[in-house]
Amino acid sequence: FDEVVPHKLMSAGAENGNVKVKVYIQNLTGNRKEDGGLELTRGDGLLLISEKTGGIAPSAQGGDCYSFLECFEKGYEAKLQGVKVACFTKALEHWSYSDGLFNKVVVYNNRGIAYNELKRYEKSLADYAKAIELLPGDISAYYNRGLLYNRQKKNGLALADFGKAVELEPAGVPEPWQKGAGYCSRGAVYNNLKKYDLAIADFNSA
Repeated sequence: FDEVVPHKLMSAGAENGNVKVKVYIQNLTGNRKEDGGLELTRGDGLLLISEKTGGIAPSAQGGDCYSFLECFEKGYEAKLQGVKVACFTKALEHWSYSDGLFNKVVVYNNRGIAYNELKRYEKSLADYAKAIELLPGDISAYYNRGLLYNRQKKNGLALADFGKAVELEPAGVPEPWQKGAGYCSRGAVYNNLKKYDLAIADFNSA
């Protein structure tokens, strides 16, 4: 299981995710294609994008945006992970309370994903930790960090984070499939540890 949960921006002041500005989905499950693209799938849909990693972009590439939302949108649309990092960093610099705490957490999650793709794992972990600090009920950060720990073969830490992902109620905009992804990922770890009864229980709960 190698996917990240959807990330959304809500309008400032929105309660319980009932009002949205725009929906952003970064779901990185799927197969790399020979042309460098990534075939992405999410439940009932299929999305094809071109995705190539690169170094951290010069400030000129990520710096020509002048508001939180503009910088986030530019980072989300960027093809290079380094440009994503630069734009998300700029978005955080522009963030103010009027932009909403949940949206700040969204940016940390997305930048953490970009750092992960660049194999800058410590920075990725730091962004997920910041997202959790700001919004302890954020399933996305626990789930994404659990995936990274799993890749690093840190089974105990991965199980703990996946456990939080299935325990918590979704913060911000409810996404019921998040819990299913958490159960599946935790079940995969249990399966690798040959704890088959626990793995089957999680797969059945997904």
